[in-house]
Amino acid sequence: EMPLDDKLAYFDRITGDRNFYSTFYLQINDLATTLAMKYPHDPRVVKLYGDHLIASGQLDDALTYYKTHLDDLPPRIDYFNMVIDIESYLQHPDSAALYINRALELFPGEIDFQLSKGHVLNYTKEYDKAIKAYQQSLRYARTDSLRGAIWGLIGDTWHQKAAAGESGDEEDFVLISRKGSFRSAMKQCYKAYDRSLRYDPDNAMVLNNYAYFLSVEGRDLERALAMASRVVALEDDNPTY
Repeated sequence: EMPLDDKLAYFDRITGDRNFYSTFYLQINDLATTLAMKYPHDPRVVKLYGDHLIASGQLDDALTYYKTHLDDLPPRIDYFNMVIDIESYLQHPDSAALYINRALELFPGEIDFQLSKGHVLNYTKEYDKAIKAYQQSLRYARTDSLRGAIWGLIGDTWHQKAAAGESGDEEDFVLISRKGSFRSAMKQCYKAYDRSLRYDPDNAMVLNNYAYFLSVEGRDLERALAMASRVVALEDDNPTY
């Protein structure tokens, strides 16, 4: 008879200690399962039980659980996000793409799904399609920092396309740097990076990658040094930078 809000607060309190969670897992599992059975469509309980499955290492069960709620009305963005994230983590790009497309039919203006589509296409080395997906996501970006991040992703994808070469297989960056197709793709990469930095001059990842690629090619080294120095000033605790 305890109100659901109190049950959720109680469950959150007793699972805050990981050692306690582990010691009394069976009892906590009974509580989570009871909540899921008693309140099967309450979004707070769905999240609680999904998080519980993930925390206990039952990733496949969590995936199945979230999939059973994709037909809930009204449809929820967070359920689709969880399915896509888990499918991506499990390296199931075809399945992830299936649910991304389904999500986009329901939420065409949701930028996270637009970006996820680009990520999956990038993973499967469909670089031209990935670039197109990232470009389409730009129309839904509401801040300059997000626009800068997306243009950075576009630049990264152009670089991956350049490095893949005509065969589609990854090759050594230096050896192929004289190829015409490589130069053309890298030109697009640098254009995308320039646009990214116009939106966000302190995008550390773009500054780092831009500086590195220029240094490998052995050109514009003063600019590369300036960008690399800026990255170090922004994140002086990152040994890679």
